[in-house]
Amino acid sequence: MFQKDTKYKGFLVTRFDKIEELKLNFIELEHEKTKTKIIKIQNDDHENVFCLGFRTIPSSSNGVAHILEHTVLCGSEKYPVKDPFFSMSRRSLNTFMNAFTGPDFTLYPAASCVKKDFFNLLDVYVDAVFFPKLKELSFLQEGWRFELKDQEALKSLEYAGIVLNEMKGAYGSIDERLYHTLFQHLYPDVSYGVDFGGKPKEIPNLSHKELVEFHKTFYAPSRAIFYFYGDIPLEEELDYLEEHVLKNAKPLKPIAPNLKQARFKEPKEVHIDVPLSQETEDTAIYSLAYLTCPIEDQESLLGLQLLQTVLMDTDASPLKHALLTSGLCKTASLFLETDMSEIPLVLVLKGCKEGIKEKVQEFLSVTLEKICNEGFEKKKIESALHQLEFERLEISPDYGPYGLTLCLRSLLLKQHGQDPTLGLKVHSLFNGLREKLKKEPKFLVHLMQKYMLKNSHQVFSTAILKKGVLENENKEEMEKLQNIEEKLSEKEKIAIVEKSKELKAYQYQQEHQDLEVLPKITLNNVPKELSEYPLLHDTVGPFDLYSHTCFTNEILYVDLIFDLPFIKEEDLGYLQLFAQLLTEVGNQKYSYLEQLDHVQEHLGDLCCQFALYPNAFEQNLLSPTLQISTRCLYPKAKKAFSILQDLILKTHFNEKERIKELLGQIFVSLQNAINQNALGLASQLALSGYYDSTFIHEKWYGLEFYWFVKDLVENFESSFELLQEKMQYFSQNILNATTPHIVLACSEDMLKTLHTSNLFDFSLPRQKNQTRNIETYSGNYNKTIPLNQGRLISSDVFFTALGFKTASNADPLQPYFCIASALMENVFLHKAIRERGGAYGAGCRINASFGTGYFFTYRDPNLSSSLDAFHHAIDGIKKGNYITRELEDAKLINLQKLNMPIYPNQRALRSYGFMRKHKGLDLRLRFFEQIIEAGPDDIKKAIEILEQQVSEGVLCVFGSESAFEKQTDSLKTPLPLFNV
Repeated sequence: MFQKDTKYKGFLVTRFDKIEELKLNFIELEHEKTKTKIIKIQNDDHENVFCLGFRTIPSSSNGVAHILEHTVLCGSEKYPVKDPFFSMSRRSLNTFMNAFTGPDFTLYPAASCVKKDFFNLLDVYVDAVFFPKLKELSFLQEGWRFELKDQEALKSLEYAGIVLNEMKGAYGSIDERLYHTLFQHLYPDVSYGVDFGGKPKEIPNLSHKELVEFHKTFYAPSRAIFYFYGDIPLEEELDYLEEHVLKNAKPLKPIAPNLKQARFKEPKEVHIDVPLSQETEDTAIYSLAYLTCPIEDQESLLGLQLLQTVLMDTDASPLKHALLTSGLCKTASLFLETDMSEIPLVLVLKGCKEGIKEKVQEFLSVTLEKICNEGFEKKKIESALHQLEFERLEISPDYGPYGLTLCLRSLLLKQHGQDPTLGLKVHSLFNGLREKLKKEPKFLVHLMQKYMLKNSHQVFSTAILKKGVLENENKEEMEKLQNIEEKLSEKEKIAIVEKSKELKAYQYQQEHQDLEVLPKITLNNVPKELSEYPLLHDTVGPFDLYSHTCFTNEILYVDLIFDLPFIKEEDLGYLQLFAQLLTEVGNQKYSYLEQLDHVQEHLGDLCCQFALYPNAFEQNLLSPTLQISTRCLYPKAKKAFSILQDLILKTHFNEKERIKELLGQIFVSLQNAINQNALGLASQLALSGYYDSTFIHEKWYGLEFYWFVKDLVENFESSFELLQEKMQYFSQNILNATTPHIVLACSEDMLKTLHTSNLFDFSLPRQKNQTRNIETYSGNYNKTIPLNQGRLISSDVFFTALGFKTASNADPLQPYFCIASALMENVFLHKAIRERGGAYGAGCRINASFGTGYFFTYRDPNLSSSLDAFHHAIDGIKKGNYITRELEDAKLINLQKLNMPIYPNQRALRSYGFMRKHKGLDLRLRFFEQIIEAGPDDIKKAIEILEQQVSEGVLCVFGSESAFEKQTDSLKTPLPLFNV
């Protein structure tokens, strides 16, 4: 029906394309009256997605677009409740709900597998963005406000606000500061030079009036793009838009295109200081940012994506290899932002010494010139094309639902006036690029010369990691606040106190609102069956083969699963390194450079990881494995198995300089990720003393691993021989000790081909799998419960975890723990810690597999009041201070998790994991049924047990020394502070 130039009611089809490579129809429509644009990606996926997209162009770094994104979700005309967004997140079966602010766009996406739920969510989102209340009190809560800490004495002025605290947390990140500094100087005259999220210094410059005006300008229906994906009939979606959005909308002129940045006549340089939390010798980061082509030049942009991959995709790529072996840096990355109207290309070198700026600049100039003169091997270009094609073909949840991935590829192009299908096409697009390369063999060289070597519009940045950066910023903020406070009259101070009281009263009043005005899903709407992905078990020679067949878009997923023998405590760090080094070093056939090229040419990726598989009936019984995973296009299957065979049988760890280089990369990456991963580190540390599983996780992914790698890097020469011995030991005692299980996901035809072509007949150790005694992993480690503690990082806001034990997955109380967790988060924690306390996030998580849980806060300006809120939440649930609807919401949240869509690349391994954990369908169905049938008495019984466990729990908090100092008087028990 929806062919080009056909009409449906008031909508004209302006484009219809079949994208065979992804098995979908692309339909573009225009509402004739308002000229509103609609995109529909039509296929048979039942996880339907919508996204409301707006061009939003801020003129300063006051965070207006970001704060507006928060504030529109605080109540609307049809749904005048305080927080419809978060309320809907827990009274629906959504598989995704969020909102994103970008440099020149704001997106509001959601997804659900239930049609009624889909339209419920759409109705709330539509009313929120087009008909928001935008109350001043909501602005004060979400954006920023003044508070007087001592209200009685009318003194101690301070800032508060959710987005303000979010961005304070963000600016603890080195990368956040670095990129915004680069863009500020790369785009000095246009909107891309401002921080769209908001700089903490500038957010207090934003007024409520300016927020309202920004909404009027950018959020008109005729200036939006509506995106739909999935199997819901388009007619129903169009009918909804006409009735609820467009019939009374006025046509407005489109937002003017982004201004172009005038090009520099000569390169610029900039120097910045960034916060340093941990002592390190490498305190410099050097970056080089280029402004390249406009987005309209899609041919050049595609060429630049290819150039980026050729130059820097692996450690064997010419530019990356030169940088990593130069001794000038530990890590190097090249970033290309493809969704801006003028495309930036950013090279970042981390783990550098101070005072070598000139050496770095000279090296880059000479190296880039050399690469240009030598050109690129055809084989490397074809490998890079293979990687780019593979990335677009894969059906995977990169950003959330697959439908959202396709939205980001198409809608943002449409916003810039470009062909949105260019983000969806695969083979046809890259075949066109291949033709271009045939006609112009030096196409990439010319791009490199134009946009890198001869490009005067570039910014070279020197970022120095320094202690005291946050302290100086805090001092500046305090001085600014003191100056403001000194100029305030008593009447103005009283007004601040009164506004603060008004906001608190509003928050409390709204907490008791009747949410029944919101649309809802009930337990009757929940699908009665759990998703099950049958795993076929077969024996092929010495191998146990487990396979699941489904449509994978011509991609084969292979996992080789090796049982782990018992690993001594002192070897756990080495084992994690083994997994990280295995796929990055050479073997008896190839050097590491040749091996990396070989993998890039034939595979989508090659990685090694672990799974502990705790027994569902006893969480301290583990069935741990090492898993070598790869994916490839079907024609590359034979080559994939050959590469796996060589990896297992022929890998060696003799390349000393390569291993030294890799350790440096790992350490710098861990060090730079501490702030971004602070909550994960805090929760792992808090839980580390309970079970073997949590103990091992801390050794593999927590601070313990960071310290382990740090010691190896600092003492490499004396440590290398032992490291090498450990790597060879693991090769012999894991990879060559037992025959692995093979787990596959592919189409049914491909599975038949694999059998008939004897691809499974590849040489590996021929021992038949023996059943390992899992009791060897039953409480063997000498675990100790950590102290309650604080860890010092460069962050003015806190990342808090209070860890505790629960029970095994199969314990009859586990479903009730999960419901109690959701109740505490939704009824108490969100209101007390986010809304009233100003933290960006807070909640309670239960890990049923590991038998643990933890309370948490994220980017939280308050510590003591948040800790009180944890205990008030327990007490509130214990007393039954929740209503029937809130109990049903808590059930829906947990049922939602049980029926999340599983993508083709994950299905076989998921079913295999259930088998290893003895978590059969009967157990999962029992969990499902207990969730549905749970009553208040069940929750009370569970919360009483949780109360005892939490009282014995472990508290770990990450934050800056100055942030802890501010909490000294309010903390009931001071926390001992340690460096990271």
